[in-house]
Amino acid sequence: MKTTLMICMLIIAASVPAGAQPTGGMSALNYYVGTWACMGGPTKYAPLKATITVAMSGGLMVETVNVGVQAKMDTAYIQNVAVSYDPKAAAYSRTSNDNLAEWSVSKATPWTGNTETWSDVTSSDGKLSHFQTVRTDQDHFTSVGYPTATDTTPDFKATCQRQPS
Repeated sequence: MKTTLMICMLIIAASVPAGAQPTGGMSALNYYVGTWACMGGPTKYAPLKATITVAMSGGLMVETVNVGVQAKMDTAYIQNVAVSYDPKAAAYSRTSNDNLAEWSVSKATPWTGNTETWSDVTSSDGKLSHFQTVRTDQDHFTSVGYPTATDTTPDFKATCQRQPS
């Protein structure tokens, strides 16, 4: 289910204050460490609540996305994500698996400013798609997903807010 996968992708965003230049490598992702309350999902449905927990562990950013049963869901949704940085390729890679037996693989090159652009392939359709995460400030970000590599009309949108520790 690509839309469910997109919920997870939105969770991969966060950073430094808008307009600031992030540091390189994995330290550019330190912004995400902590707990986030998110609202979002496929644009054709009402937004769902999600909680994202992010930590750094052994050179990886590890993330768990939890979407409790709500709306017309029959079961809770859980996704586990790992993000790493390859300095030789100067690129971030992201893999995810969820409790629906779906997976995704994403790639992003280092960015400047407050916008990350990721390309990904998911098990739900095997097509190349993309999403952008915009870090509006130290405690908020928005992720928008598009169904193909060239689409400009989103099929997913979510906003997240950092929760107190």
